[in-house]
Amino acid sequence: MNFQEPGISLLETEYYFAQSVQNQELAWDGWVSLSGNTYGPTRDNNKISGYAWGDDVVGWIAFDNNLDQVTIEEATAQCGPV
Repeated sequence: MNFQEPGISLLETEYYFAQSVQNQELAWDGWVSLSGNTYGPTRDNNKISGYAWGDDVVGWIAFDNNLDQVTIEEATAQCGPV
């Protein structure tokens, strides 16, 4: 997933949008909105919660996960122009 400015880390900085690999079958450009007036993922004690919006093809993406199957570790991402 490619992240658009501003920011370096979803866990430390606010992002406006992210773009996944384009899916021609869904006719979707891959953009996901990570912040809006009433939504956006947040981090608390290495857990991400909240929602993102993937347009009418994907809809709402929930970051709330009570399955305890994912561990979030600190990492540095290398991002460049899309």
